[in-house]
Amino acid sequence: MFTLDARKAPLWGAFFVLALLAGTVVARETATVARVVDGDTVWLADGRHVRLLGINAPELAHEGRPEEPLAREAQKRLAALIGSRPITLSPGREPHDHYGRLLARVRLADGRDAGTELLRAGLAVAIAIPPNLAGLGAHERAEAEARRAGRGIWSRPYFRPRTAANLHGDETGFYFVRGRIDRTGRSRKYIYLDLSRRFALMVPRRDWHFFSGQPSSWVGRTVIARGWAFPRGRGRLGMKIGHPSMVEVVTTKP
Repeated sequence: MFTLDARKAPLWGAFFVLALLAGTVVARETATVARVVDGDTVWLADGRHVRLLGINAPELAHEGRPEEPLAREAQKRLAALIGSRPITLSPGREPHDHYGRLLARVRLADGRDAGTELLRAGLAVAIAIPPNLAGLGAHERAEAEARRAGRGIWSRPYFRPRTAANLHGDETGFYFVRGRIDRTGRSRKYIYLDLSRRFALMVPRRDWHFFSGQPSSWVGRTVIARGWAFPRGRGRLGMKIGHPSMVEVVTTKP
């Protein structure tokens, strides 16, 4: 933590710090990678843990969970892209996650974006979590290219959408889920789009402006959502969705 004494700091310095606090200034930096942890996380030589913004790669085995298909390939691909050369980090507007990891886009020595390259190879999927939406368009285009070509993830049955009505409260983690929105609800923090009695998409109210129409207009649509499912108690699951790019509309209501 630091404090700023505006009486002593130069005027431009005060404006710079205020801009940083408002999330409008993103400071790029050059860094060296000490170890590639998996397909979307690395350790830097200075000890920091970096999570690549805008993508999610298959998980290696951890905490009793088995290794997902293509997890090792994603890790090796990211390591090959980075090599032994410095990378450029562009932190997100929200620069850290709840694990304390730095959230940043990673630019390779040759100028390419590491996340985009993994998406193009079908070794990761695009994610969008406000306010960290920089580069979303490029990521979506790279994923679409991999999907059309049937590369990697898009050729594996393991990653096919799961039916919301068949999921149980202990089936947590990142995956695709398919269901028909049959009702909506509201709380102080969230708008709920229910795909079954036990599974709901949860849109933070502050993020609904990204979506089209009123919540009720989504009733009757069949969608495929992507994200992290978490337990809500009583055998129910929730999936927090903050941007419409995380929800593919398969059919509209009749």
